[in-house]
Amino acid sequence: MSLLSRMLCWPYVRFENEEPAPYNSPFCYPTRRPDAERYQYQQDLDLYPITDSYFVSEYTQYITSRMILHHPSGQKLISICLGPEGADFAQPQYLRRVEAAMIKWSRGYDGVLPAVNAAIGLPKNTISVSIAERKFSCGDDPHVFIYNNPKPRDTFLTYQMLRDGFQITHFNHVREVSVPAGSVFFVQSNGKKHELEKKEITMSITSTACENGYRWVRTIVDEKAMKWPTRSYLVEPVSQAVKGELLGTTCYAYALRPNINLNFPAYIHQIIKGYPKTDAPYLPDILAKIVASEKIKTTNGRPVFGFKTATKGAVLANPLCLEMIEGRLLGWFKQVSAVKEYLDHNPLPRNTVAVSMALNNFKLGPDCNDFWPGELKELPAGAYFVYQKLSENLQATFYNDNGVEFLAGLCYYPETGGHPELVENDRALIYLALASADYWPRKKREKCRTFKHQQKYGRYCTKAGRRVVVEADSQYGVGRHFDYDHLEMKFVHVSCDECLKDFLEGEDTHQMRVVLKKDTDSVVYQPVLNTVAEEDDEDSKKNN
Repeated sequence: MSLLSRMLCWPYVRFENEEPAPYNSPFCYPTRRPDAERYQYQQDLDLYPITDSYFVSEYTQYITSRMILHHPSGQKLISICLGPEGADFAQPQYLRRVEAAMIKWSRGYDGVLPAVNAAIGLPKNTISVSIAERKFSCGDDPHVFIYNNPKPRDTFLTYQMLRDGFQITHFNHVREVSVPAGSVFFVQSNGKKHELEKKEITMSITSTACENGYRWVRTIVDEKAMKWPTRSYLVEPVSQAVKGELLGTTCYAYALRPNINLNFPAYIHQIIKGYPKTDAPYLPDILAKIVASEKIKTTNGRPVFGFKTATKGAVLANPLCLEMIEGRLLGWFKQVSAVKEYLDHNPLPRNTVAVSMALNNFKLGPDCNDFWPGELKELPAGAYFVYQKLSENLQATFYNDNGVEFLAGLCYYPETGGHPELVENDRALIYLALASADYWPRKKREKCRTFKHQQKYGRYCTKAGRRVVVEADSQYGVGRHFDYDHLEMKFVHVSCDECLKDFLEGEDTHQMRVVLKKDTDSVVYQPVLNTVAEEDDEDSKKNN
C-alpha cells in the first residue's frame, strides 16, 4: 500500500481467508499489518500526551511571509508559512507528501482544488503547513485555528505533538467531546523514513478518533461496537488495549469528512443510553424569550396542539425542523380537522420556540410541558407527572396513575442555526414515542391506532430496559422490535425472545407498573393484571 494511502486512509483489518469489505471511498483500498506493529503504533500514540501548551518549532522565528488558500466563502483553509528566499528548511520528499495530503484533503471542498493545485511545488523555504478542519479557519500562527461560528460556551483548546513536527489542535467541550480543529506540519524533518511513516499513521488514527468524539479508536470485532457511516468505533479508549489487539477497521479519507458538530457524538450516545426521568421538566434557556403562545382545540374544546413564539427576529428556528414537526403533527392529528386546517393555512413561524402535542385523552396546560388528563379537575390520589428528555430537543411528559405510566404529551424545541444536526433523530424519536405509548385509560393493544393501522404495538421490554415498538406483521417478523439506529440513521428490526413470547401468548395487557425497590433507588417493572378498557378512546369519537 502506498505511503499516501496509509496517511489518508484508516487501515482496514481483516483475518486470514477473509474477503475484503466493500469501500465507500474511491481513494482507498485495504491493507494489513502485523498485530505487533499495529500495537506499536498505538503505543506510539500513548507516548504523546494532550496538553494545554502547544509546540512551536524553532524555525518559526524565520517566518517572513504566508500564503493563504481560501474557500470561496472566505474560510482560510490552508496556511503556508515561508522563510527567507533561498533558505533550505525542508526535505523534498517530505514536501511532496504534504502536497499530496493537501490535494486529497481539498477534494472535500468545492472550488478549493484549483487554489491547492496552484500552491503545489512547495519551496524548500517552507516552514509549516496548517490545514483547518470544517467549521474552522487558520489563524495568524501555525498552531492557531479559529471556530467559524460563535464560539460555544465551556470550550477550550488542547494540543498534541505526534512524532517529528506534526501537531494536532483539539477543540474541546466540557461534555468530554473533542474534535480536531486543524493540523500543522512543521516540515523540517530528521529524514528517517521510519519516523515519517509513523507520523503519517498516527495522524490518520488520531484525526479519525477525535472526529468521532473520542481520543482513540479500537477494533469493532465484538458486539459492543457502534457503527457510523463509513467508519466504526468503540467508546472505550484504545490505550487500555492489550498487546496484539487489532486497532481499527474502516476506510477513511479527508475528502469524505462530514460537517463536524461539537456536541453531536455525545448527544447521540446519550440518546442511545437514554436520559433519566425527573420530577421537573427540563427548561432550556431559550424559553426565556417566549412572548406569545397559540393553542389549537378540537371541536369539543380540548386543546391538543400549541406552540410558543419569541419576538420576531429574536429566534430563527431551522425550516427543516419546523417542516419535520409539522409533518408529525399532521400525521398524529389527521383525524383532528382543526389542526390540519390551521397548519394548512398557518405554517409554524420562524420565531417558534417550542411546539407541544397532547396524546389521546390529554389536553395542553399553561406551559409547553404541561399536559392534563381528560376532564379531571384535580389529580386522584397516587397520581403524578414525570418528565424525560428523549433528545436535546425533545421531551416527554408521563402521567403516572398508581404506578402505571402513560405518555401524556411531547414538547419539541426546534433547532436554530443553518444546519440542524438531530432533525432526523428527533423525527424517529417522535414516531417511536407515539407508537410505543399506551393509552389512558388503558385499552387492549388491538384497539390502539398503531396496531390497527400499522400492525405494531408498544410494550415495556425488560431486556431492552425501555418501551419498544413491537412488530405484529408477519411480513417483517412478528415479535421483533421496530427501532431506529441513531448512528446509521435508519429504521431496523431487532429480534427479541421476550417480545416474541409476549406476542404469541397474547397477553391481555402489556402495561408495566413502576415499583421502587425498598432500601434502594432502583426502579423495577411489574406486570399490571387489571382489566383493560375495550372501547376506543374519546378522540376517535369526538375529534371532529
